[in-house]
Amino acid sequence: MNTEYFQTSREMLNVRPTATAEQVNAQALDVVGEITASGNNINVVMAHQPTSEQIKDLNKASELYGKPVALLGGEFSLMVGNAKHLTAHGFQCFTATTERKTVEVINEDGTTTKKSLFSYVTLRPIINLN
Repeated sequence: MNTEYFQTSREMLNVRPTATAEQVNAQALDVVGEITASGNNINVVMAHQPTSEQIKDLNKASELYGKPVALLGGEFSLMVGNAKHLTAHGFQCFTATTERKTVEVINEDGTTTKKSLFSYVTLRPIINLN
């Protein structure tokens, strides 16, 4: 199994809250340019590190679809732009599905602390947006 992958930098994924739709689309094109220039079959377009299970599933998906794949996450408008432009360049895009487990703890002072744990379940293909 290929464990090598290209990961987009956090800086490339940071969207200014005041950015216009056109600016976000231009940013998505920059991200896609960086990914296509890398030449990798396995690509991660999210700020956090992927799990080894996600990379394993992306490898399987790349073999199954016979093309490069990208795992997308993050700010929604940028993610939509990335999916649109990557599929136009022949990539199959995915999101990671997770299960959330929430635990509430009553603190000594009577307040409640809520903690959520997200566990990876599987990849979900993104339908071609073009």
